[in-house]
Amino acid sequence: MTFTNNNPEKGKPELVQNGKIPEGKEKPPKKSKRCRKRLSQLLHTHVVLIAVCVLSALDAGCVLGQIICDILIMSG
Repeated sequence: MTFTNNNPEKGKPELVQNGKIPEGKEKPPKKSKRCRKRLSQLLHTHVVLIAVCVLSALDAGCVLGQIICDILIMSG
């Protein structure tokens, strides 16, 4: 699909293919995109995955402990 870029600042409209940036007019990557990429790489390291698993296991243990305490309180 071909679109026409009707920018009034330019002399003539140019064709743009499927929203692609025309040759020689590449935009620099946005800071948010770079940050997301770095954060994704960091979160997929083994150290972070192990830490998240340990924290989730501790959280599950705390929830089970609270449930047991509530049952004991209700029965006593």
